[in-house]
Amino acid sequence: MRTQQITCPSLAWLLPSPLFWKPAEVLVQTDKYNYTVNDFQKLFTDMELPDAWEMRKDTEKYTRDFSAPGVEVHCIYGYNISTVERLVYKPGTWLDGYPTLATGDGDGTVNLRSLNACEHWRKRSLRNGNPVKSLPLPNAEHLKILHDQRVIDYIQLVMKN
Repeated sequence: MRTQQITCPSLAWLLPSPLFWKPAEVLVQTDKYNYTVNDFQKLFTDMELPDAWEMRKDTEKYTRDFSAPGVEVHCIYGYNISTVERLVYKPGTWLDGYPTLATGDGDGTVNLRSLNACEHWRKRSLRNGNPVKSLPLPNAEHLKILHDQRVIDYIQLVMKN
């Protein structure tokens, strides 16, 4: 499964962004090296996955600009569900082992920091007349949110207005 997953170009889009993670914040912890958002090339090299680094390089230029899109935005996301934030490898194991998953808040798939990234547009969007509206939903899971009655009700309300 790992071999297949690492060849998916979408993986490069899903990596944490330096726009929202601090440079010294550890994402992958080993007894040999602690990897941060600034260490993706080293991480992929150490994992012997040069193609993954090439895919990351291809997408990186598109993820640096986090400008507001210039239209009304509705951010709907879940939170209050344990979500992976960091991989911790036991001493003596390496990146091909099975890490302990350190968790934080999110929707079970995406962490809260990424889910509410659109909040960064709020101040800028008010100046240009394109509002950013948020509907954070406690205990709404990543895929189940699509069938959540709170989301359906919200979309119906937006469509009526």
